[in-house]
Amino acid sequence: MELYDIWPYFGVLLVLLGVFSFSPVFKFIDAPQNGKAERVSTLDGLRGFLALSVFLHHAVITNIYLKTGHWDMPPSRFYAMLGQVAVSLFFMISGFLFWGKLIREQKKIGWVKLYVGRLFRIGPVYLFAVFSMLLIVFVRTDFTLREPVLKVASSIGRWLALGLRGHPDVNGVRYTTLVLTGTWTLYWEWLYYFSLRLTSFFAGRKTRLCFVLLGLGTTLALTFFLNGGLTTYIALFFAGMTTATLIHDNFVPKLNPKLAAVMALACLTLVFVFFDTVHNGVSIFLLLTFFFIVCQGNALFGLLTSKAAQRLGHISYSIYLMQGIALTVFYWPDSVRSFALSNDANFWLTVLPCALVLTISAAILHVLIERPGIALGRSVNKALAARKLMFQAA
Repeated sequence: MELYDIWPYFGVLLVLLGVFSFSPVFKFIDAPQNGKAERVSTLDGLRGFLALSVFLHHAVITNIYLKTGHWDMPPSRFYAMLGQVAVSLFFMISGFLFWGKLIREQKKIGWVKLYVGRLFRIGPVYLFAVFSMLLIVFVRTDFTLREPVLKVASSIGRWLALGLRGHPDVNGVRYTTLVLTGTWTLYWEWLYYFSLRLTSFFAGRKTRLCFVLLGLGTTLALTFFLNGGLTTYIALFFAGMTTATLIHDNFVPKLNPKLAAVMALACLTLVFVFFDTVHNGVSIFLLLTFFFIVCQGNALFGLLTSKAAQRLGHISYSIYLMQGIALTVFYWPDSVRSFALSNDANFWLTVLPCALVLTISAAILHVLIERPGIALGRSVNKALAARKLMFQAA
């Protein structure tokens, strides 16, 4: 077994699917039926695979980092693309869900409600992860200040800003951000949420399809000429928005479900086989085709709607946020690290228990922190709505 073999990736996923398919043990993860018609179950299942793909992408990079001290992309195209593809699809999901919400609610959208909901959805687990990261930092520095107190306080304050103020090193610990690797995407998520105030003008108009297609085409062209960067992220959000518009306005071709599933998997395979980055128009278009088919409700031969996939999807946010902490803590002991780095087979043998620890911890965090946080956000929104009605009545 070699580090960059593909089959260990699928092996880890298969074991996790088997573990989380045990209904009696993990029944506590199952989401209560809330009757929301706009929920797309296939996206719930997809999220779990995306979060685990990012984790395994970072696990391979961790092997390189532990050996060389450098956080570099792996030379394997598959493992290098794994994280990029997963994050790209996460951005598309955000574009799809929130633009779809604007289309459905149009001028009735409650902006305070939306942002309060996002705050309580993102914030609780994020803050738990940040405080866990800070504990690791101060344990590593023997609970002594290695930088001026104001600089340490400023660094911590930036971390507490829910991804909006960057991810600086704390107390002189180099590469602090690696303990919470992946949180950089929250910055772009927030920018997208804020941009909805501007783009919502088009959501309730018949020209919305022209708007999203123009936005997608323009950003794809800029991505081609500028070789990626900022325009790639905007293009990915527009890809999700375009999917939501096409589906809402019934511009949906009738395809045989099995044929559509084959097409979706073929597009995904082409991205991994022929591209070294998602920062180009062709790979984004292929991912968009895959995403469009999944958003139509295609479960990819039942995989995305399986009980295990749905459960992993429910806890995907906690998996995504806690992956760096799991990798940091798991490979902290010298004995584990030495065993893992002695050969590639041993490394993959340690990745599996690390994945199990991560996913089980994420399941617990989902129930103890995520769900109560979401419920608290709803309570706050209800209180704000009641207060608004009271003032209107007065």
